[in-house]
Parts: sequence; structure tokens; C-alpha cells
Amino acid sequence: MIGRVARDPKPMANTDKERVWEMAGTSHSGYAGFLSRMDISERDFGARPNMPTCDQPPYSRIPTDKVYRAAYKHMVAWIREGKAPPIAPFIDRNGKELARDANGNATGGIQVAEHAVPLAMNTGANSGEARFCRLYGAHIPFANEKIRELYPTQDAYLVKVKAVTQRNVEAGFILPADAKKTIAAAEKRDLSK
Repeated sequence: MIGRVARDPKPMANTDKERVWEMAGTSHSGYAGFLSRMDISERDFGARPNMPTCDQPPYSRIPTDKVYRAAYKHMVAWIREGKAPPIAPFIDRNGKELARDANGNATGGIQVAEHAVPLAMNTGANSGEARFCRLYGAHIPFANEKIRELYPTQDAYLVKVKAVTQRNVEAGFILPADAKKTIAAAEKRDLSK
């Protein structure tokens, strides 16, 4: 099991037959999924979907695909070789509520660089008139001043991205090929805007 897990405050258990991986900042239906449905919606319904109107800007931008790839690789090794996947930390909670840092992002769980070295608040929850807002999560970009406060230089940002990404590779939560893509994307990102 991987992704955003709705559960009571007591964590689900890791067993000799199951691993539970929770990713911080993800939603049931994130931005990558919204973009991937564009062409299909146009083909099947004659138009591309509009961004839904929710109480907060919809669709978490935390990518889940890199963690899924690592999970699938571990699952194959578990089936073929009996090598169990690593145990991941659970998302932190205060009772039934998720624990959040000063930026509003969830703490604990698997944190990919896009969450651990944030440029926005990304959550798995939202509300609003659109039917599925609660599944889309939210993405609220930080103001430029906030980004400069967190990362005074581009190098300061890159150092943090590289450190988090390396820890995730070493823990087995992402694959080396995805780590290279994460770092390459961070190197192209211009924080001066």
C-alpha cells in the first residue's frame, strides 16, 4: 500500500506480508494525473477539462511516480527473492489531524525532495463546490520573499534537494534514475523569479 492513506490515528501495521508507505503532501488525484487526462478528455468528451474550482488551488504537485517505481521494484524482489521492502516512517499525527511544519506541509512519512525542500504548501486535502475537491489536494505556491528566506541562494536550495534525494535512494524509497531526474529538474529551476 502506498500513497495518501486515510486512517485513524493508529498507524496500519507493517507485517511479513505487507508494507505500508505513506507519502507526505500527496493527494488521491494530483496534478500529474490531471495533466495526463487532458488528451483523453478531449478525445472522449470533446474538450479539455478546466481546473476545478475548490476552496484552495487544487492538485498537489508532489510526484508519486518515483516512489511507486521503487515500490514495484521492491515488490518484485520480495516475490522472487524473499527480500522484504524497507519499512517507511508513517506521516506524523496529532490525534486525528496530520502534524504540519511551519510551512503548512505534513511531517513524517516518505518525503520526496519536492515536499522536503518546499516551494509551496502541498496537501492531500481540499474542499469546495467541485464534486471531487476533497480528492485533489491543494497546491499553494510560496511568495518569492518566502522562497528567498528559505533558500538565500540557488546553491542552498540544490544542496538540500541533493541531500534529501540521496537519503531517499539510500532508504530505498526512490531509484537512482529518478534521483538523477529530481536533481536535474532542481538544477533547471530558477528561484530568482
